[in-house]
Amino acid sequence: MRLDTITQTESTNSLLRKWIIERRSLNLEVFSPWAIAADFQTAGRGAGENKWYSSRGKNILTSIFFEPKIHASQQFVFNIFFSVASRDLIAEQLPDVKIKWPNDIFVNNKKIAGILIEHSVKGSNLDFSIAGIGININEDSFPKEIPNPTSLLLENKNCDCKKVLNRFLNILDERFPLLASHSKESLQNEYLKNLYRLDEKHYFIYKNKTFQGIIRGIDEFGRLLVEDCSNNNINSYEYKQISYVI
Repeated sequence: MRLDTITQTESTNSLLRKWIIERRSLNLEVFSPWAIAADFQTAGRGAGENKWYSSRGKNILTSIFFEPKIHASQQFVFNIFFSVASRDLIAEQLPDVKIKWPNDIFVNNKKIAGILIEHSVKGSNLDFSIAGIGININEDSFPKEIPNPTSLLLENKNCDCKKVLNRFLNILDERFPLLASHSKESLQNEYLKNLYRLDEKHYFIYKNKTFQGIIRGIDEFGRLLVEDCSNNNINSYEYKQISYVI
C-alpha cells in the first residue's frame, strides 16, 4: 500500500478524493490502495455534519483509497470490512473493543475511533471508496462538548502513532482480499460478534421518544435491527434514524 504523509490539510478524505480525480483526469497512475496521513486537519469531518477533533501530531488521521469492485447495493460490506479491521487494530492494544453501529470503535462505552466512508458509484458498481479514520492515540483531553471520548493514552496505553498507523495499513492489506464474495459471510460474522450491545437490553431514542430495545443484528443493507421490548417487534433503522442512550 502506498502511503503519503503530510503536515496539514483541511480533510484527508477531501484531499485524497481531489488527488484521485486529478490523476484520473490526466491519465496518470492511481495507486490502489493508497493512503494519506496528516499530522493535523483544519476541518476534519465525521459522519453527517459532525466534525472530528484532534490535537496536532497526537493521533492518527488517515484516509485510504480502495477499488473494492463490489455492487453498489452491497456497499455496507465495505463498511464491515473496514470496521472489523479497525476494531482488530485497537484490540491488539486493549481488551473489550466493540464496533458501535455503523462504524464507531468503542472501548468501555467510550469512543476511541471514528470512521467516515465515502463511495463513488459508476453504473451499478462502486467505482472507488475512500475510508477515513481518526484514531485517538495520545490525546490527553477533549472539549467538553464531545460525548464519551477516550484514547489509548487515557486507557493507560502508550503508543507511537507511526507504528500504529503502519500496523493498521498492514491489517488492511491482509484483510482486503476478504471482500471477495466467498468471504462476505465470515466478515459479517466477525462484525456481529463484536457489535456493541448486541443481544443486550438498552435504551434508544427514535423520533424523540425513548424506548427499551435489544439489538438483534443488521439486515442485508446494513440497517440496524432492534427488537422493541414493549411488543417484541423487530424494526430496521437507517443511520441517524435511531440513537443510543449511553
